[in-house]
Amino acid sequence: MARGIANGLPLDACTTSEDVGEAFEPGDHLSTFGDIPVSCAAELANIDYLVDKKLPEEAERKGRGLMQELEDMKRPHRIIGDARGKRLMIGVELVRNLETKEPASEEAASIRAYAGKRGILVGHDGISGNVLRLQPPLVISVEELDQAINILGESFEEVEKKGA
Repeated sequence: MARGIANGLPLDACTTSEDVGEAFEPGDHLSTFGDIPVSCAAELANIDYLVDKKLPEEAERKGRGLMQELEDMKRPHRIIGDARGKRLMIGVELVRNLETKEPASEEAASIRAYAGKRGILVGHDGISGNVLRLQPPLVISVEELDQAINILGESFEEVEKKGA
């Protein structure tokens, strides 16, 4: 893991089970950014913040709400083939046809572009490039999440209206 654990400062880490860790011999594993004192201090402060603010629990609660919103969007937006994920890391599979599950790759790119113009960063990937990747920060407010889901809905409408 890297980046987020020290809030953007250079740091990486490798975690494993005890039995696997004990099997390492000197030189089996390297860490480019594993021993920078200021980064380690930032990482410890980051962990304290995560625990104090109960961010994992909040991500679980907000993620359930986001999944429900996406489930509700399936009816008016038949381009949504599936929504899956855990907490605030969610993939929305877009399809041209619900029966055949034909990937809606161009539509995914268009939705990403439209949402981006409105201020929402959405990734898209998957084997066919038809999965929208929603990964808001753990500190996102409920109001910001509501705004994002509204913009995503507008993006679906715009692309469905234009046909990609």
